[in-house]
Amino acid sequence: MPTLHYINWNCITRSSGTGRTAVFIAMDALYNQGLADGMINVPEFVSAMGLDRRDMIENLDVYAFLYYVLYKSFRTKCFVLSAEQLAHKMKSKHSIESTAWMSNIRKEFNILSSLKSMESGEIYVTKTCSSYTEIYRDAIGLSLSVPGLSSSYNATLLSSFFTRDCFIVWEDPVPDSLLNLVRLLLSHKCCTLICTNPFSEVHPLKSKDWIFVSTDTNTCTTIYYQMEVDSVQQLSSRVMTSVLRLKSSATPDWHEVTVYEMTTWETAGMLPPDVSAVLDVIKLVQLREGAGPKDRIVVLSMDGAKGCAVFCAVYNAIQQLQQDGEVDLFTIVRLLQSRCPEMISDLKEYVVCYQTVAEYIKSKPAQKVDNQKNTTQACKV
Repeated sequence: MPTLHYINWNCITRSSGTGRTAVFIAMDALYNQGLADGMINVPEFVSAMGLDRRDMIENLDVYAFLYYVLYKSFRTKCFVLSAEQLAHKMKSKHSIESTAWMSNIRKEFNILSSLKSMESGEIYVTKTCSSYTEIYRDAIGLSLSVPGLSSSYNATLLSSFFTRDCFIVWEDPVPDSLLNLVRLLLSHKCCTLICTNPFSEVHPLKSKDWIFVSTDTNTCTTIYYQMEVDSVQQLSSRVMTSVLRLKSSATPDWHEVTVYEMTTWETAGMLPPDVSAVLDVIKLVQLREGAGPKDRIVVLSMDGAKGCAVFCAVYNAIQQLQQDGEVDLFTIVRLLQSRCPEMISDLKEYVVCYQTVAEYIKSKPAQKVDNQKNTTQACKV
């Protein structure tokens, strides 16, 4: 019979101290015990927790969730590299082409592919297991209604390293759905729009006054949305920025959205021709004045996966480096794929993520940022 090992003292804050807090305590202890002893006894550990405090695992849903997270933890792996390790491995232009290094990356990607295949068959099971394990890819609500148009739109919510549901990943709209993009930006008060491909190829941002009109034939009510484009600037040969001013007839105030376009990443291209464009936009987003930590960022690409995936993965990897001084791209990509399986579906995309993060480390001395510093402060160091 394996010996029970409690975790070291940690501060875990939760309103009642049970439920998810108990799952966190049990998961940490049982996971470490499993790594050390090769076996665990969940019922015995839960009973031991109950002797210290009653009803820690308060119901069947929580108990099932504990098994689920333990299953996920033992099944998956971590590939953590410090900034120094990653910089050393990527110090040469040809290091990524070396047999050993490329073999490691291919191994990680193959594991990701196998996990993605297994998770796709588990979605129904997880949704019927409990509210804790539900995987959701719900439509994004559009609170500003327009007659004849849906009140929601299919998009994907993704979390950054610091903020839950930070990104709204959106397919680059065709002309007929541009109105839905405007509604999304207004409904969720999004202040940042990232275009991984040249947005101006589909919708030239030159007009000073675009008006979308929709009329309800039943009530003869006309609803209009107005968009103005200001401050168009070519920041570099790779990035262009502009400011969209949006307004609906339902609200008296204008809403401003800063747009960043990667002009060198062609619409039909899977990979960016220059990783510097991705890094330039990430730096601009992190340093943008007036952006709050809870502000959502809309990320566009032609199919809602390619382009968006590389940007979000690198964005999260840089935040992890700024926070911890180390990065685990494998876990970052796995979490993205759990919300959108089409993301990073090609080995070349995974390689580009590594190359971009390595370029970031190369351009900026690696340093561990104090946990209490925010992202903007880290970028200004």
